[in-house]
Amino acid sequence: MAAPRSKTRRHTLKPDEKGRFRQRVGVRATTDGQFVAVRFNFGTDAKQAAYRYAAVQALYEDEIKAGADCWTVAGLELAQQIARGEAATLPPPQPTQIIEGGRVTTLPPDGSDDYAQTVELFRQRYPSAEIRPSDPAKYNDGVNLTNEQIAQRMRELQEELRTLGMLLGTEELPTYPVTGTLHEALDKYADYVRTKPHGISDQTMHQRLSQVKQLKLTHEDRPLARIGLTACRELFGYWTKRPEQPETEGERYGRPTCKHRVSELSMFFDWLHTEQSFGWRKPADYDTISKRIERDGKRKSIRHLVGKRTFSLDELKIINRYCDPLDRLLLYLGLNCSFGAAESGRLEFDDLFLEEENPLGHFWLKYGFASQPQDSWIALLRNKTGVAGCWWLWPETVEAIRTWQAMRPQSGLPRIVVYDDGSSLYLDRSKNAQSRFASRWKSLHDRAELAGHKIPRLPFGTLRDQFSDWATFKGFSEEASIALAHGKPFSDDLQECYSNRPFPRLFDLQKQYREFVMPIFNCDDAGDAPTGK
Repeated sequence: MAAPRSKTRRHTLKPDEKGRFRQRVGVRATTDGQFVAVRFNFGTDAKQAAYRYAAVQALYEDEIKAGADCWTVAGLELAQQIARGEAATLPPPQPTQIIEGGRVTTLPPDGSDDYAQTVELFRQRYPSAEIRPSDPAKYNDGVNLTNEQIAQRMRELQEELRTLGMLLGTEELPTYPVTGTLHEALDKYADYVRTKPHGISDQTMHQRLSQVKQLKLTHEDRPLARIGLTACRELFGYWTKRPEQPETEGERYGRPTCKHRVSELSMFFDWLHTEQSFGWRKPADYDTISKRIERDGKRKSIRHLVGKRTFSLDELKIINRYCDPLDRLLLYLGLNCSFGAAESGRLEFDDLFLEEENPLGHFWLKYGFASQPQDSWIALLRNKTGVAGCWWLWPETVEAIRTWQAMRPQSGLPRIVVYDDGSSLYLDRSKNAQSRFASRWKSLHDRAELAGHKIPRLPFGTLRDQFSDWATFKGFSEEASIALAHGKPFSDDLQECYSNRPFPRLFDLQKQYREFVMPIFNCDDAGDAPTGK
């Protein structure tokens, strides 16, 4: 008779009249072929009982996934250990007694290698439980013996393949089984990246997936067993030597591209080293592989230098003239606060302090700093780094904020900058989170060119560079870094451990920069600017 399918959904535990938490989990077979529910005693502590109950449920689900229709004898023993609050342990095999003709013969238990293999088989069958050997010394002896047997078999296999001409030169196989191919491993690594390890952002995840895709397209598939030290050097060397781009003969990949490929390849091998499903391990001397990107060795002229390009005041004046209210807000946030698409797109109403005291001002009161009632500020912690940022707002920026607030589309989002339908202008989960900003920026340039003005098609992020470029030129590199909300604005990495960031120095510099860009606000023909969203 087949066992009834036991429900494995969680129940709310309730104590019995003696205060014990006793719950049925799964069924077991009786000697007469019947099936009865199994009740476990999880103790009297509610928190511990809930934890043990969930662990036993997971163990029973492992039994079902392994093909059993009820508790097995070994599984039930492990479950009872967990229910008692003990670690799930597997004892070594015991001697066997055989009685023949009134004489008792004791047979020795199986060897240590059999014990180690049994533990590994149980771990595979019950992945939810951390099964431990009750005799660690015997288990370790078995593991060592098994490894020696595997290494001997791999050496024999290596000689056999070499005799058949399937190994090249001095190529050697690893001394343990390695399964799968490079492309299979890259596919599984891509699945790992999609889980956003270490809390990476959606945008970073998409960028890394693109790198993995390029690695798979570039490098031919091969068994992981044949990727030793020499093959690893070849894989890294392909990018460190900066190969020619296949689509543009004669040109070479840029150093940043090759650097990203090398970085992703390095993270891939780090992951593969710990991924048990393939069994691959970093070869000896792996850390000696060079990951430095080579230069092409050609001496370049100073005329080939491409520096940081920013807009001139005349060009900013033209851009301002053809801004609609939202474009103008984004323009002023970029110039005033060094905001790019991510900073403007994530700005929320709680980050605004219009005509209020500086929210961080109490840090500098003892030095004589005091904000004025008419002053306005933006203060926030950066989403990615948690670094504090604070900016004094120009009157023009405050006016642009209020103008946009009056016509902002209805939205349930706390963000200030939203799209026409109320969705965020910054698409956090998109492969190209800044696409809507780029689209608006292109439309703004198109309007200016349609009116006969020619301005360079620099990216929207250029606005974030304007103030820092001017401040650095004036000799205020620390203030420029503070304006950008960088993690390390000082040359001394430990300085922030002993002092606050001198935001008042940034505020004074922002006032000077406003005087510098004042001409862009004086548009005689500002009436040409669009007024719609």
